[in-house]
Amino acid sequence: MNQVKSLLFGIVLLLPIVGISQTTAAGFSPNTRFNPNTISIETGIVKVRGDVGSKLLDGKTIGIAYQRLLNRFLSLEAGYIYSIGRGVDDVNIGENIYNGAPWRPNHQYKLHQLDLLAGIHKTVMERVEIRAQYGIGLYTHSTSANYLDAAGQPYQDASQSLDATYETGGFIKNGIFRVNDVNFILSHNLSLRVGYAITSQLSIGLSSDFIFSDNDYIDGVKQRSSEDITSDTDIVSRLTLSASYSL
Repeated sequence: MNQVKSLLFGIVLLLPIVGISQTTAAGFSPNTRFNPNTISIETGIVKVRGDVGSKLLDGKTIGIAYQRLLNRFLSLEAGYIYSIGRGVDDVNIGENIYNGAPWRPNHQYKLHQLDLLAGIHKTVMERVEIRAQYGIGLYTHSTSANYLDAAGQPYQDASQSLDATYETGGFIKNGIFRVNDVNFILSHNLSLRVGYAITSQLSIGLSSDFIFSDNDYIDGVKQRSSEDITSDTDIVSRLTLSASYSL
């Protein structure tokens, strides 16, 4: 029910953007540097801010998006994101679910997301564009962890070296709907992008975005131990470089 309410909230926020665009599009003259229709590809790093610590470069992400400038100030974007990462917490100690022994929290995750973003954009100095975006998305993820050693036995203490098998699947939160075994979870997304037009058709950009959802299992761990208190949600943050081509 909370995800349904979040979906309705996101739609309510997006509707005024679409409505405003219908009243202003007729008089819209495309900017000479940033054309109305563009396709973008992006790549960069991703980090899950949750219950398992990880290093900055432990996650990779790629994406593709279609952007439509609705008028001089507003835009819509539809895109697909794929992220993959792993992490081992070198600071905190958790409990091995198989034997209760001290355990170094770790995870490996894969995340697929479709999103729809509304943006406010401003062109400055003719070639530079700043764009702030908010939107909703649907994502699915799979997460696993490494609780067992190479012999299939639970690790006995946190000092043991971990192999890279990630043999134990993590819990998957019920999403807003399912298609066969694929579970789709609603998210709210925030993004800030700075773009530079190289030519009238080609531009590059740097983006920082955050994916919020009512899901504490993206990193596969809700609590590192029975006595541990951590955040109730995992936040996905991405930093990407993009190249955009005007159609």
